[in-house]
Amino acid sequence: MSVSQGMFAVKLHELEQQYGQLLSCLCACQQADGGAIHRELERAREEYTECERLLQKRVEGCRSPMVSGLSAAQRRYCAEARQVLDRELPRFMVGGQEDALAGEAEGVSLYAEYAMDFAALSMKQALLAALAAMELQIRAGETGPNTTGGTL
Repeated sequence: MSVSQGMFAVKLHELEQQYGQLLSCLCACQQADGGAIHRELERAREEYTECERLLQKRVEGCRSPMVSGLSAAQRRYCAEARQVLDRELPRFMVGGQEDALAGEAEGVSLYAEYAMDFAALSMKQALLAALAAMELQIRAGETGPNTTGGTL
C-alpha cells in the first residue's frame, strides 16, 4: 500500500502542506522588510486562531473521551507555554528601548527554536502512534476482534 493510499494519507498530506508553508514563509520572510513581515505575522496569527477554533469544534463533536482528554492537555500546554513566555520575556528586556527590543527579539527567537524542537518531537510522537495503530490493526486482523493490544 502506498503512502497516498494508506490509512494516514489525508493527515500526511496536511502535514506536508503545513511544513511546506512554514518553510516557504520563513525563507521568504528572512529576505523581507519589516512591513511584509508584520503583515505575514498578522496573517499567521489569524490562521492560528482559526485552526485552534476549528480543532476545538472538532473535539467538541467527538465522542471519544480519549480525544477530549488529549485535546484538553494540549490546550493546557499551550496556555502554560504562553504564560511562561509572557512571564519570562520581560527578563530579557533590560536597559533602554533598543536594548529592550534586542532582549525581546532574543527571547522570542529562543522560543521559536524551542517551538520547532517541540514540533519535531510531536512528529516523532505521531510516528509512534501511527506505527502502533498499524501494528494493532494487523494484529487485530490476524487474531480477530478479541485482540488486546499494546500501547505507545
